[in-house]
Amino acid sequence: MLNNILSNKYLQIIFRLFIGGMFVTIAISKILTPEKFANEIGNYNLLPDFSINLIALFLPWLELTTGIMLIFGLKIRENSTLIFSMLLVFTLGVLSAMARGLDINCGCYSEIAQKKVGWGKILENTGLIILTIYIFISTYFQKDTFILSNDVGDSNIDSNVNSVNNEEIITE
Repeated sequence: MLNNILSNKYLQIIFRLFIGGMFVTIAISKILTPEKFANEIGNYNLLPDFSINLIALFLPWLELTTGIMLIFGLKIRENSTLIFSMLLVFTLGVLSAMARGLDINCGCYSEIAQKKVGWGKILENTGLIILTIYIFISTYFQKDTFILSNDVGDSNIDSNVNSVNNEEIITE
């Protein structure tokens, strides 16, 4: 049964479109209002001041890129790993804010919606982390990932090497 769930390419596509679309939408909002996002990062009081603006400028572009690549099925393992890592860091930040009693917006949605740090955000991130883990693991059970290509991760390298070797054998 677990094998059937992990090999269901449509389920993986739905999860990729959901998480990728969410990251793209949120990233665009942060890209359009970097000063607001920088303030939200600063509210956590976790990072040195000099790094906040750099993170506010860089992180949304990383979110945008990984989201787009996940939607189109490009480097699924790599991008699901990056998204998993970001979600883990975000969740630890929210937990830290909760432990210190901070009453702040999570900074996740910038201009789209305001969401306070709390258990609701922890549950939301946990759900997204589970979906991201599913996407990563499912790539080992599927051959066709849909959208732009039907290769997963680096499996295309092996097929290219084999086709080159076959051509060399045939032409000799």
